Amino acid sequence: MLFRGKNVEEITLRDVGELVDNRVPESRTLEYKLELPGGKDKDKKEFLADVTSFANTAGGLLLYGVREEKDETGKNTGLPLEVEGISNASRDELIRALGSLIRDGTEPSLTTARLRLIEDDPSRPVLLIGVPRSLVAPHRVSFGGHGHFYRRSTADKYPLGVAELRTMLLESQGWARGLDEFRRERQARLRTGEVLPEATLDKGTLIQVLPMGRLDDLVDIVGQATTLSNWLYPPGTLSGETRPNLDGYSVYTRAITQSPVKPIEGAVQWLRNGGLEVYTSCFHGRSRYNASVATFDGAWASHYLGLAASRACQFMSDRLALDPPYAITLSIWGVKNRWVTANKYELHQEGRFLNEELNLPPILIPDVSGDLAGHLRPLLDILWQSAGYTSIPEVILDGVRQAIDRGGSQV
Repeated sequence: MLFRGKNVEEITLRDVGELVDNRVPESRTLEYKLELPGGKDKDKKEFLADVTSFANTAGGLLLYGVREEKDETGKNTGLPLEVEGISNASRDELIRALGSLIRDGTEPSLTTARLRLIEDDPSRPVLLIGVPRSLVAPHRVSFGGHGHFYRRSTADKYPLGVAELRTMLLESQGWARGLDEFRRERQARLRTGEVLPEATLDKGTLIQVLPMGRLDDLVDIVGQATTLSNWLYPPGTLSGETRPNLDGYSVYTRAITQSPVKPIEGAVQWLRNGGLEVYTSCFHGRSRYNASVATFDGAWASHYLGLAASRACQFMSDRLALDPPYAITLSIWGVKNRWVTANKYELHQEGRFLNEELNLPPILIPDVSGDLAGHLRPLLDILWQSAGYTSIPEVILDGVRQAIDRGGSQV
């Protein structure tokens, strides 16, 4: 999450001091508080109203430990006066409690708020709560049966009316439609040879990890080329050719053949909206026992999906400051009558795809610190069920978890 052009994870006490020195007023995306929320129910509801109002609008920053100027009536003016810091002796424990309150006291649960202490000067620590704009909004305050929705105006929160609430619900539905249109358009461009004109595209797998609700945004992806050149490789390799292209930045590999023209068989495409797209034909193959039997390596595909999702989510969150949720899609074609294999794993069941194409429903990753394998499981279950299994075999799912844990290692 960015605030005034800086990642909130990098904001220092000096940055907070500059807000005070420059008399930066409270706004739609900034609010000052001197003291931490109290322990009474009304204090907790007020705190949750502040947090959800940012999530339901444009995101923003709550800074605790900053005193405001007051007018002649003693009312806060919204102008910062001094960084005093928070004084609660058990502040670490209280911060953990606030994080739990945000998650448990909102509906749908708000999991993307970031709480951190700025302790450059231990005598006056500041609590920073960064609240990204939520793409699963609107969130309501559910604590204590409160049930109200809030948004931000220029410098304060207000309760949502029915008409504005309906508009927000329609906006969320529009993001889902936008994701579906983007997916279809990208797949059509790929399979007609527009994206990878040097690839053989009669069969393949397409993985996408995308910043939900930001598909039309532009980030400087080519400026990240040094990092991206070895951040993730196409399946089956630890190297690749690299180049900027129309869509962003690509890392790709070519098939090993006797022909002087070697087609592209795998490509990692980093998109200009910050998302990731992986194409490969490597999972399609032939049985090692009978070359006439067409196969699809379900274990390899599952493991690589875990790796790609992990690396893409980490890159978008840490390097680009693009907040969740992230959408993950999986499309496979050229698989009719192919048998699912599991490489080194001995499965006690055989499965075969009956469909020529699989366009699996997208899933959302709401929080980069959550159980990524757990979020991926419904998608992986559908993949394996498409070949006749009841779910992804547990031994394969364990491999997905290991791929996610390895992070930088290649599958």
